[in-house]
Amino acid sequence: MSLYDKQKHIKNQEDTMLVASDSWLTVKFSQEAAKSWKRILLLFVLAILCLFAPALGLIISTINAFFS
Repeated sequence: MSLYDKQKHIKNQEDTMLVASDSWLTVKFSQEAAKSWKRILLLFVLAILCLFAPALGLIISTINAFFS
């Protein structure tokens, strides 16, 4: 079996398992994101921003009050 056929067979097995799961898109996205450290860093920054998003108004108003 050639290397291409082996990789294609493994890919088909992975796809079959992923389709059987409910989180197919999540798993595929995670696999793609994990291929690059830049993507991982971008996702980390987005996660931090999402955590602080509810408090951004308070933080900005506090900074504004400090400088006024």
